[in-house]
Amino acid sequence: MPKPFHAFKSKKHFNSKHSRSHNHDANESLNDESFGSEAKVKLGVISEELLSYYRNVSQSLNNDFEDSDSKDQFLNNVYASLKEDGLQVSQNQTVSRILEVLFAHSQPYHMTELFKSLSRELNVVTFDRFASHVFQALIKYLPAVYEVNDGSTTSPLKKSVEQICTYMESHMIDTMTHTYGSHVLRAFLQAVGGVEVQEEVLRSRMSRTQKKDDIVSQVNFSGKALSEDFKSSFVKLKDKVIKLCNFEDHLKDVNYCPVLQTVLLILHKTSPSEYYQLSKSIIEKTCIMPDSEDVNANDVSKKLPHIVQNEIGSFLIELLISLASETQFKEIYNLVFKDKLIYFAVHPVAGFVLRTLLSSVSDKSLMEEIMRTLLQYTEDILAVNHMGIIIKMAECCCRTGHLQNEFLKALMMAFHCYEPELRQIKIVPLLASLQTYDIFFSSDSGNTGSSEPSGHLLKSVNIHGSLFLQQLLQFKNTKLVVSSLMSLSPAEVAALCADKYGSHLIDTFFQSKAVPDKQKNAFIKYLQGNYVNIACNRNGSRCLENIWKSCSLKQRETIADELCQKQERVESDNFGRFLYRNFALFKFSHRKQEWLEIQGASLKKQRLLDEVLKGTDTKPALKGEGKQPKKKHKTHQIANESVTEPDSKEQCSPVTLCTAAEEETQPTGASDSSQHNKRKRKHEKKRVIRNPELDESIPLQEKVKEEKKKRKKRTTDVDNETEAIPDTPDTEKSEHLKKKKHKKK
Repeated sequence: MPKPFHAFKSKKHFNSKHSRSHNHDANESLNDESFGSEAKVKLGVISEELLSYYRNVSQSLNNDFEDSDSKDQFLNNVYASLKEDGLQVSQNQTVSRILEVLFAHSQPYHMTELFKSLSRELNVVTFDRFASHVFQALIKYLPAVYEVNDGSTTSPLKKSVEQICTYMESHMIDTMTHTYGSHVLRAFLQAVGGVEVQEEVLRSRMSRTQKKDDIVSQVNFSGKALSEDFKSSFVKLKDKVIKLCNFEDHLKDVNYCPVLQTVLLILHKTSPSEYYQLSKSIIEKTCIMPDSEDVNANDVSKKLPHIVQNEIGSFLIELLISLASETQFKEIYNLVFKDKLIYFAVHPVAGFVLRTLLSSVSDKSLMEEIMRTLLQYTEDILAVNHMGIIIKMAECCCRTGHLQNEFLKALMMAFHCYEPELRQIKIVPLLASLQTYDIFFSSDSGNTGSSEPSGHLLKSVNIHGSLFLQQLLQFKNTKLVVSSLMSLSPAEVAALCADKYGSHLIDTFFQSKAVPDKQKNAFIKYLQGNYVNIACNRNGSRCLENIWKSCSLKQRETIADELCQKQERVESDNFGRFLYRNFALFKFSHRKQEWLEIQGASLKKQRLLDEVLKGTDTKPALKGEGKQPKKKHKTHQIANESVTEPDSKEQCSPVTLCTAAEEETQPTGASDSSQHNKRKRKHEKKRVIRNPELDESIPLQEKVKEEKKKRKKRTTDVDNETEAIPDTPDTEKSEHLKKKKHKKK
């Protein structure tokens, strides 16, 4: 059975033979092309001793060096050996991979001599299967290498670069269509053009997958130094590439098309006028079709240009659309897409070009024209299984804020739940399962008018249905979608949280600004009784952790209480144990008061951080807020500073703040009682009034008040007791007071 096209097209870029397969022996170099008389000799065959040396080099690079000097000395030794056998080892499959990693660890002055030596053998390093990868990687660092060396006319490095320019120009017809040579040409055009080109154009898909992304290069890739001295060389190479282009065949060639894309990307940055002329020429020569009345309306291939139907050429048109200005975009739309949108939508290859068009449109009137045309054929597009186009339409509505209600109406009509109106409440299960109303409730065909068909539950979620709903939850009006989601049974909602696609839908529900907080709070209550099952699920544990971030202190307490009831199960589960640690459930079950204080402080920090990131000003201070008391007592000053600075690094709870200030001023006898009360009243007048909307710890203030009342009562009891003490000797009186003080402690 042939492989479906969308599986191939979804991963850009090109299907290239420019990748080193592991099926071949590491000590062989297969020269498929016979460029040069020396090509018959298999230079990639190296001795086991030499191969083991470079394997040891690879292991040393993975280990950390003691200091930069030891690493520099190590690299100097490696590059000294590459001067003698650099060409031979670069044609070896194993060593060529090691050399690419070596370049990432090197400095520009290390690679200078190797670049000069490889530039003398351009026939080999340009067309060899493995050496071309090494030379391509080395050219990427060429601007930095050239900048380190002097750029004088007598510089050996400059002569090497000029030699490459001359060679590429004279062998352009062979290089630009060669499997390995075209990759070297792209890298060299990037170097002399001075514009960094994306990896999808420079490297093949397989080459990108085999690349190690964890290695951070130590070299700056700026190509300005090289582009200034070799601007004329780039112009010559660019003109040769365009001049040799055969628009009928070359634009569909897997090797030439990315070379032309590289030229277009560089011209777009360096010469916009020249880019505009070249792109207009490509569109006019490849996309304008003659009018023919006798073409069958059902034959889609006759209605579309050949280049957009080609797997390689379609990438070129996508690039032109993404780089187009507003006026160029309208020109491309009028020449290529107008009155043909439905043909693009149903074609297996041209549909990807239409996706790029929907992603790039910015003009409001043009966007409405495109969307209104496509909305008429929503069900037809779904019928051919082109879900990506519907998702791009939803993203376009969400990005521009237009035609959102019309898009939702078209979706409901496509899923047969727009009429009667009672069916609309079932939009979420229908989209999530990607089934029409008739199929989802097939056994209840006689009960189509009922709002609650029986016997059908949402059990699994389709990936495209989840993406549809995620976009709908970001629309301005989410009332219908939210109501439909809340109409699901608790078992269905729990299944959504545990599903690998449905869990992302719940994440979007809580992250969306369009969903009211009231609905989010109701959803959290709706999940009560299912938190343990969700926490012990692979997808559910991650989903519950995201829900936790949106919960208030009271809601977090409810969730933690339910999880602690089944503490052993949650703690022993492979996925639940992460929540047990992140939610601090051990502290909740043993020191609940401390847990509440920590969670309240973290919520306050999170909200203040969100306000800063959003750029919104905090609410104005209440009367008396922000005033600092006079420095009459050190403890009072510290307490007030902690209250008035909620974003300080060390957060203290209201209980500790109040008790710390009061315990230090607690009277030790009857003589200090009145002085203490005066000081306390004076301090309370200057205390900052808390804003209940900004303070998450407001539930704890009741306990603070109770504690204050108890302390006042204790002081009055001490006063009364001292007055009731009979006239006794001072020693007896002091012993009596000590007993009372001990009792109080």
